[in-house]
Parts: sequence; structure tokens; C-alpha cells
Amino acid sequence: MNSDFLSIRVGNFPVWTIAAAVLAVIVCIVVIFLAMKRRSAEKSVKERIDSFLRRPAKKTALWILEEAPDTGLFSVFLAALGNEKIATVLRAWIEASDDLFVFRRIALTGRGESFDGTEAFRFFSQQLDRIREMTGDPEWPARYMAVKTLLADDEERSRRALIELFHDPHPLIRRTLIAEFQPKDDQEKDEFYNRLIVFLTDDTAFEVRSEAKKRLLSSFPDRYVIDFSDLSPAAVLHVVEQFDLSSAEDRKKAFALLEHKDLEIRFAAAQFLQESGSLDALFTEADGEDVEGLKRVEMLLGNAVEVNVVGFLNSLPSSESRVSLQIAADLLQDSGDRGLIADLLRKVFPLVGAIREENGVFRADDPDLFRLFSSSLTAVWERGTESSVSMVVEELDRRCRLSDAGAILILDALPPGFPHLVLPELLKILEENLCDEKNRNALHDAFLRYSPSLYLDRLMDILKSGREGYVHAVRISALVLLGKLKVPYCMQFLLEQMPVLPFDEARDFSLHLKEYAGTLFQQRVLDTLEKDDGKVRAALISAIPATGVKDFLIPIRDAVGDADPEVRRAAVWALLEYGDQKSIKSSFDLLRDPVERVRMEAARALGSKASDSMLGNFEDLIADENEVESVKLAAIKGLSQSTGQRAVDILVKFLKDPSDDLADPLIEALSKLREKKQVKQLIEKMKDAGPELRERITVAFGRMGKEAEGPLLALLSEEIGSLTPLITEVLEATGYVEHAIRKLNHRDPRVRREAAETLSKIGTLAAFRGIVLAGRDPDQEVRVMVTKALEKLGTESGREILEALKEDPDKKIRKYTLWALERVEARSGDAK
Repeated sequence: MNSDFLSIRVGNFPVWTIAAAVLAVIVCIVVIFLAMKRRSAEKSVKERIDSFLRRPAKKTALWILEEAPDTGLFSVFLAALGNEKIATVLRAWIEASDDLFVFRRIALTGRGESFDGTEAFRFFSQQLDRIREMTGDPEWPARYMAVKTLLADDEERSRRALIELFHDPHPLIRRTLIAEFQPKDDQEKDEFYNRLIVFLTDDTAFEVRSEAKKRLLSSFPDRYVIDFSDLSPAAVLHVVEQFDLSSAEDRKKAFALLEHKDLEIRFAAAQFLQESGSLDALFTEADGEDVEGLKRVEMLLGNAVEVNVVGFLNSLPSSESRVSLQIAADLLQDSGDRGLIADLLRKVFPLVGAIREENGVFRADDPDLFRLFSSSLTAVWERGTESSVSMVVEELDRRCRLSDAGAILILDALPPGFPHLVLPELLKILEENLCDEKNRNALHDAFLRYSPSLYLDRLMDILKSGREGYVHAVRISALVLLGKLKVPYCMQFLLEQMPVLPFDEARDFSLHLKEYAGTLFQQRVLDTLEKDDGKVRAALISAIPATGVKDFLIPIRDAVGDADPEVRRAAVWALLEYGDQKSIKSSFDLLRDPVERVRMEAARALGSKASDSMLGNFEDLIADENEVESVKLAAIKGLSQSTGQRAVDILVKFLKDPSDDLADPLIEALSKLREKKQVKQLIEKMKDAGPELRERITVAFGRMGKEAEGPLLALLSEEIGSLTPLITEVLEATGYVEHAIRKLNHRDPRVRREAAETLSKIGTLAAFRGIVLAGRDPDQEVRVMVTKALEKLGTESGREILEALKEDPDKKIRKYTLWALERVEARSGDAK
């Protein structure tokens, strides 16, 4: 029957399986119930002990000692120290106990709770030997109770045990001894002080080191001194962590440690200074007038940043100091909260006025503000956020509309991210022609940081719109940008849009076509050159030499004789770019072209590229009495483009006795030859020149203007005796000497020194009139230069100038001359 029962199935399960599952559930329920009951009982005991500690009662003490001694025995001991009735109950329980380690049992039910050691000493006064034995117990609670008790005992055995426990492995025992041990004499005081120093510097437990520092300050305030040079890096760290935030002396030490080469020490010092607010004060109160002090501030804050302590930068929004802004701009490029960059820009942009660009150099009226502006933009480039980039875009628009050169700096600083913020502004600048031709590259470079997919359609639309949609400058910019993208799928469109480019730009555009060199590109170009459109062919011919494809030479040679003058003009440049010598010789025929712009372009091209031997062709044309004047003018124009010395020879030759129509063009051509070697040769030509030729060469130098001054001064520095008088004559004739004298009044002493040195080298009467006036310059170096220059007046060659200065019609010149000479004579006397 049992077998039949077991074979019964309920659903898919046998009945015995179901019975076993039910039994397992019942067992689990019982186990859980018993555990909950036990926890409830334990909770009830704990609650009763806690209540007892709050309101000690004899009855409860008796219950704990009877029912829960292993849980509440130490609690009864604590209560007994302040309640005689409970103390009596505990003593009776101890005496009745047959446990040899009853005192240890009491201690082990505690977990380091503090108690009054003096009262414990009284309680255990009859069992102190047993308590001393506990100082060697393997369990720390037993040793702890012994230490607290024996600290109140003056007996020698107890003190010896306590001293040995200064090296106890448990930090609570070491901390307790540091806080409560009382040395009995001076020797013990010295030993205790040294122990405290060791605890402070070398103990691995923070609570022990903290207690040691506290005890040092309370017991040895006049003696406590730390010499960091004697400490290990770990010991220095332990001392720094115990620095007092309110102590000026500790802050001073921390600043010194902020310069430490050990980064861990530097980090600890920086953290302390940050928490004390010292770094905030250093940052916000930096003084720009104290140059050396400012360097130290920058170094200290930089050291803090190097260990990623940058919280002081959060003071930026409340700082009004330009120095603080500069420090922040430098540091935010690498560290700190990126969100602060927007706060920085909010303060910097209104401060910085107009920015100018001169020969590729950017300047503002205030150099410090210009540096601040540049550093802030670098921070945006390196770590800009959406809010900071938005502010930069707004500033870009403002400066573009003011034609301010600061816009170029902003374009260069726009970060590759955030296209949704940047590209709308870039397209606006392009379409509204807010960026002039000179600064167009910066705009294009900004575009190229973003995917062409985001703006290629707009470029195509601009070019397709033609002159009706956009002005010529906008279409040129769009086409150049399209070429810089180097997208092969726009090749045909690009080739057909080439006429948009002016002649010179079409030649420069060839750099972008290099990327297209290939069979398909070559075929497209050759096919296009066969078409009728002269503008397209001229633009292509100007651009394709940079590809280096020789197959293009044949149609270019043919183009020299093309009916369209623009094609002929482009062809001569292209042949020169290819270096096709055979074709270059035939290109000289273009100097006789009926169209003036073709003649001029051929002259410019041939003059800039032809060798010295080929320049002879220009000489022949100018000398040919049967040649028309327009061709001669083209030849002269060509010579003005040369960088060779042969051009100087030819032009000076014809300038000796020029016709009335060619004199001025020859002088103008000479004024374009400004290479140092050409200037030197021209000066040498003046040596043997007659008065008229000399005067014409001087006029040429005058037309060179400032660009001649550099080569002339460089030649003057070479001290070539035969050339020096000629160079100084030219410098006087061009007005440079007066310019240098005016620079002696410049506020920058470096400019005045440079001017004084240059005038000394020139050494003419006009130069010395300026030199003597600088004799009382506040800058010592300027005065020394003046004195050295005046010493030349004592020579044979200088006497004539000296006499002229003494008789100068300007009373001030005469007075300063005599004063300066007295200084020179005094110096000579001292030397003797």
C-alpha cells in the first residue's frame, strides 16, 4: 500500500517530492523564527545594558552579572567607578567568582571605552599585581584597562610597565599613554619629549600622531621645533598633516614645502594651504608691481596645480585683479574646473581694447592685457566648454564687425569641438565678407577643423549663386576654401569655377590642385584647355604648374600665342614655373605684346625668374634705339622684379644718362631692389658715380623708405670703411637720422639704447646733435653709449664735428656739448 501511495502523482510530480518540499519549508520557517527570537533577546539585553549606563541601578547590575556577564560586565565596571553601591555589588561578584582571570574577563567585555583611571586605581587597589599582569596580555582590551589603571600609580613597577607599553601594537594604548603619562623628573621629561616627536613623525596611526601633536603643544609649547631637513619624506608628511590651520608659522612652513621636489610632500602642503585659505589669498592678492614676488606666486600656484590642488581657482569669479586673471588663464589651460573658463572670459573680454596686426605681429595698447587675451583664448582651445565657446563666438562677431585683428586670434583659437556653435558664425563671416583678404586664411583654417559635410552645400550654393548672390570677394573665399577641402568628387565643379579667382590668386591656388594630380584630373584639365572659354583656360594655366605634370606643357606653350591676352599673360608665368628654358626665351617676345597688361606681366614674370644671363635680354631691349618706349618700360619693370645683382648693374648703367621719359622709371625700378646684396652693390656704385648719378641713386634710396634701412644698417655694422660715408649720407638723405633722434625720447629705455647705439655708428654731425642731447638720459646704459660716442670727437676725424657742435646755432646743443665733453675729460682723468 505504501508503494501505491508513493506512486501517486500530483500533476507531473510524485507525492513524495511534494511532501519533502513542504517539510523543507517548515524547517526553514522554524530556523528563521528561532533566529529572530534570539536576535530579539540579544536586542533586549543590549537595550537594558544601554539603559543601565544612562541610569545605573543596583538591581539592574545584579541582573547583568547573573544573566549577561559576557555582554555587560564592563558596563557594570564603568558604573561601579562612580557608584559605591554598584561597586560593592561588583566586588562581591568578583570575590565569589572562581575565575582566575576575572579581571581579564571584565576587560574583554569592553571595546576601548574611556574611563576614569584614578577611580579604577582605587577600585583595584588591593589587586594591582593582577592588573600589572594584564599589561602583557595578548588581547588589547586587557592591556588598555591595565594602562588606564596604572597611570594613576606612582609605584616603580607600574611606571616601568607603562614605559614599555609606549611601543604597544594597539594605537589606543599608545594614544592613551601620550595623553595621560606624567613624567616625574627632567630626565623623564626629555625622554618623553623625544618620544612625542617620534610619535608625531613616525607613528603609522593618525590618532596617535594627532595626540602627540596635541601633547607637544600643551606640555612643551616653548620647546616644540621640527627640523624638516632631518626628516624622511614620510615623516614630513606626518608633520604636515598635523599643521594648525590658524597658525601663521605652519602656513609659512607649508609654503616652503610647496617648493619641495617630492610631489607627495608638495601635495600635502598644497592641501593644507588650500584648506587654510592661503592659496586663495595668494591667488587673489597677487601683486603685479612686485615682479620677483609675482614670479614666486606663479611658481607656488603652479606647483599646487601640478599635484591637482586647484580649488583656489574657484575664487576667480570674485577676483578683480588682472594678475589673478592672468594666473588663472595660464593654469586653466591644463587644470582646474573647465567651467571657470567662461568666468574668466566674462572678465577679460571687456578689459581688452583694440588689437592691431603689423607685419604678422599682433599688439594692443596694453601688452599685459594682450597677453591675458591670448592666454584666455589658449584656455578655450585646450579645455573650452559650451558656455565659454559661445562667449568666444560672440566676441569673434564683435571684433570682425570692428575689423579688429583680435578676430584672427579668436579664429585661430576656436576648438575643433562644438560645430553647432562655431559654424553658423563662420558661415556668417564668410557670407557677409566680414573677414578681409589678408586674414582669410585664418577663417579657412577654422572651417577645416570641422567635417565638410556640415558646410559643403553652403559653399556650393555661394559659388552657384554667382555675382548676383554674393560679392566677388565672398565667392573667391568660398572657392579657395573648397579647394583646401581636397574633395575629389568636386573636381569638375572646381575647375569650372576657377575664373572666380583673380590672376595672382589663381597661381597661388595651384598648391591645392597638387592633391588632385592623377589620370582623371589630367584628362579633365586637357579637355578644358581645348574649350573656348578664355577665363577658364587662363585660370587653369595659372594654377596647374604646381602639379608638375609635364603633359600640360604643350598646351601652355601654344597659349603664349593665344588670341586671349589673359591666356597669354597666364602662359608666361606657367612656363617660368615649369622652368622650361626653351620656352622662356621665346616668352621675351611678349614684352612686345600689343596689350600693355600682357607686356607688364611678362616683364614681371621674366624679371623675377630669369637668370643673370637672361637679364641681358632686358639690357638689349632698353639699349635698342629702334625699340618703342612701351617695350623698354616693360623691360625696366622686369628688372625691378629681379633679386640678382646683375639687375643693379643694368639699371645704373642706363641711369647715368637717361632719356627724360626713362629717368623716373629707372629710379623707381632701382628703389624696388632691396636685397642686402643689391643695396650693398648700389652703395658701391655711388662711390664712382658722378654728382647727377649719385643724386639719382640717393632718390632711389629715398623711395625705398623704411625697407632700405635694415640692409643699410646691417652694412653699417660691418664697418666697411670705404662704404660707411656713403651709407651715412644715404641715411641722412632718407630722414633716418632724424627718426633715430626722435627715438631718443621714447619711454622705453631699450628703444633709446638702440637709437643711441645706431647714431654712434652713423657718427655724422646730424647724428652727434642728437647724441649730445641724450647725455643726461636717466638710463645708465644710454649715458655710457653717449660717452663712448663723444670720445670719437677727440680724434682727428672728429674735431671738425666737435667745432661745429660748439658753434651750433641751438643754444641747448652748445650747452649739452660742453657738459658732455666735461664728462668725457673727467672720465679720461680718472682712467689716468
